[in-house]
Amino acid sequence: MNAKLIKEVDAPLLARKVLSFEINYSGSKTPSNEEVKKTVASLQKVKEELVIVKHIHPSFGKGKAETVVYVYNTVQDLKNYEPKVKGKKAEGKKEEKPKENVNAKEKSEEQKA
Repeated sequence: MNAKLIKEVDAPLLARKVLSFEINYSGSKTPSNEEVKKTVASLQKVKEELVIVKHIHPSFGKGKAETVVYVYNTVQDLKNYEPKVKGKKAEGKKEEKPKENVNAKEKSEEQKA
């Protein structure tokens, strides 16, 4: 996979750069966000944790995709301006149901009997 920088816009008020890349890839599978993040980080010589992939727009049947990527100045800037991820995507964390509710159901069933 190789990437060519198309456009770079500096956004100093948001402490980031907005980059547009044209990515050429082999095979029928569009590159994942993680693959694009690694490629952009190596090209821009920044840490992967400062790169956010916003869009990947593949061209049908061409092995080419246009991407929009944000590169932040610091991790703190990234945390301030990027929305927090909720649900299943949030770092693989699962919310466990409290065990007290299970015990309460058992007690209520014992009282009925």
